[in-house]
Amino acid sequence: MSQCRLTQCYNFGAVNIKEWFTTPRVATTLTSGNLVNTQLDAIGVGIASVGGVFLPVFLSRLNASSLIIGLVAALPSITGLLIALPAAQILERQKNIIPWYSITRLIFLAGYTLTGAVTIFAPKTMWIPAIVAIWALISIPQTVLSITFNVVMNHVAGDDGRFELMSRRWSILSLVTAVSVFLAGLLLEKLPFPLNYQIMFIVFSLGGVLAYIGSNSLVIPPAVKSPKKRAVRPQPKLLTRIWNEKPFVNVIVKRFVFLFGTAMIAPLFPLYYVREANLSDASIALISTVQTGILVFGYFFWMARSRKTGTRRSLLITTLGLAFYPLLISFTHNAIGLVIIAGAAGIFQAGVDLTFFDELMNTVPPGSSSTFVAFYQEVQYSSAIIAPLLGTFLAGTIGYSTSLMIGSGFLFAGFILFATSRKAVARQEIHHS
Repeated sequence: MSQCRLTQCYNFGAVNIKEWFTTPRVATTLTSGNLVNTQLDAIGVGIASVGGVFLPVFLSRLNASSLIIGLVAALPSITGLLIALPAAQILERQKNIIPWYSITRLIFLAGYTLTGAVTIFAPKTMWIPAIVAIWALISIPQTVLSITFNVVMNHVAGDDGRFELMSRRWSILSLVTAVSVFLAGLLLEKLPFPLNYQIMFIVFSLGGVLAYIGSNSLVIPPAVKSPKKRAVRPQPKLLTRIWNEKPFVNVIVKRFVFLFGTAMIAPLFPLYYVREANLSDASIALISTVQTGILVFGYFFWMARSRKTGTRRSLLITTLGLAFYPLLISFTHNAIGLVIIAGAAGIFQAGVDLTFFDELMNTVPPGSSSTFVAFYQEVQYSSAIIAPLLGTFLAGTIGYSTSLMIGSGFLFAGFILFATSRKAVARQEIHHS
């Protein structure tokens, strides 16, 4: 048998691996270089994101209170609520936003390096306060990153490339994260605590360097600088302008309710796994591996389905399916059962990621993406501050299972809002087509 390269031998449909990684198939404005660098960024983020999976687990094993874990989850929202709009107005005056995106990405992922380092050099009694302080500071560049990510990806993809770019990026991100979390789980099981977590945080966070190389190499058209403005908080003129964008307002109201539920349950899962289901680190790693790994299939499935049936139907199916996730988890303590439920949830999560991103960016007026995205995030931050703290407070008073059920109720309420709002979504689908 003749030898051949991996990219020549293994094909996915009609496109080999190399071509799939470097060549856009649908989008006309997505360049090969940007496609490659976006995916390189995703690989680095996927490696470093292991820290995010295990940070709340680590705090839980350090016997941090539920409210402390909820506070760490809420810190990005607290900072974002304070600085998102001023940061957006600064960003809109930048001719090239790429350095802001790549540098804040690197700093954010370096937070996991600092988390591992501080537990090596600081006294044990200071570990929890030091970790909280680190992530309070990291939340500043994280806010800038969250704004620039949406703006950069929208410019890179163009109007016809959002589903293709994000499905490729997020599928690679999910695959790399799944493999990295699996390897991290093996590491955590083999080494004693806390050395295992210290090594894991430091080693895997080095993926941030690769993410920086990829993100800093992206190329987008230079922005036209807007005149410098004195005001940094939203003024009535800006609020009126936002209010007049009815599709945009419709989107943020519906997503506010749905994402309140997701923010509420997010810190409850690691607490539930450790304190209610008594799972090992390997079992928790397996749950995350399966859930993130299944996203690879999910992104391509929902991209293909949305092209055939429209974004609206995919949006409704995925939000409804995801609403069952915390409800089913609340009745399950068996590790295998939790893995199966998490895997099923991953399929629906992929669809939510794609449809939410496309829906939001379809309603943002051209030339004002940073400000409108920042305003949207300000609204979400207000809920994401309260939701994790509410979830962990309820968990400490009425139990983890009941709290997960309440979070599921918010997700169902969000689904109902999407299902009963036909006009705005239909307008967005016409725009997308």
